[in-house]
Amino acid sequence: MTRTNFEALKIKPTPFTFELEDFSDPEIPLKLIRPLKLNVTFENGKYFVESEELNMFTFNHDLEKVISDLEWYFFALWENYVLEKDEKLASSGLRFKKLIQTYAEEKHVL
Repeated sequence: MTRTNFEALKIKPTPFTFELEDFSDPEIPLKLIRPLKLNVTFENGKYFVESEELNMFTFNHDLEKVISDLEWYFFALWENYVLEKDEKLASSGLRFKKLIQTYAEEKHVL
């Protein structure tokens, strides 16, 4: 059984949750500005990870893969809501866009 290096993933364990403090994949052009709380359960040899607030969920037998999948899921939400013009979003979409923006911002390249 492979042990996960939580320090490399920049995940801080807390009871029943993980707080993702930064994206582990350098290809994601975002940085977290506050921790993303993730509920984690392990059942039948698989890790189930979700963010209730952002309605994200994924699972896999490899915890690092689950976290990576969730990071890309977050980035897809960013592309579909934050990068979309406000006038193309319903009021619920605008509220969700604002929520996503409370968690991340684009990385600035120098």
